[in-house]
Amino acid sequence: MPIKIKEHNDMTILQYTRKERGLKQEDIINKLQEKGQNISTHHYSQLERNVLQTFSVELAMAIAKTFDIKVEDFVEFEEPSNVEIEITPDNYTKLPYYIKKEIGKGLKELRNEKKLLAEDAGEQIGIKAKNKAEPIYHLENGHGSKKRVEALCELYGTTLEDVLNDYAYEAIRKKLR
Repeated sequence: MPIKIKEHNDMTILQYTRKERGLKQEDIINKLQEKGQNISTHHYSQLERNVLQTFSVELAMAIAKTFDIKVEDFVEFEEPSNVEIEITPDNYTKLPYYIKKEIGKGLKELRNEKKLLAEDAGEQIGIKAKNKAEPIYHLENGHGSKKRVEALCELYGTTLEDVLNDYAYEAIRKKLR
C-alpha cells in the first residue's frame, strides 16, 4: 500500500517539524544513522519531499523517535487505487498522487507555453520564500496545496477543472486500460 507523508502549511510534516526545531536534513540523517538506519542524504530528501511511496516500518519508527512523535503523526496510508474517488477540483486534497502528478505536468506545460520562468510564476502568485521557483517545481511534481495550484491556474488563464480535463483524465484512462 502506498505511503505518504502528511502535509502541513505546504510542506510535509517532516520538513515542518525539522525546520521548526532549527535542524538541517544532515542533523536528522546523522541521528537516524546513530539509530542503525542506513539512509543517504538523497533517500531522506526524497522521503521528506514525499517522492518515495514506500519505506520500512523500522525507518518510520526511527524517524518518529528522532522527532519524538508518533508514526501516525506523519505517515498517511493512501487509499488503494481500486477505491473510487470522485475526481473534481473540490476534493483535490484526496486525489491520488499519480493524478496530482499529471496536474503538475499540465501546470508545467502551461507555464512553458506562457514562457514564464518558475521564479517569475512564483513571484506573480505571491510566494514569499527567498527561492520562489522551488514551490513551483514542488507543485509541478504533484505536491503542494490546492490554493497554490488554483493560483497558478488563474495566472495561466485556466481553471483547475480545465487542467483536470485536459491533463489528468487521460492519465486516469491509461491507468484503467
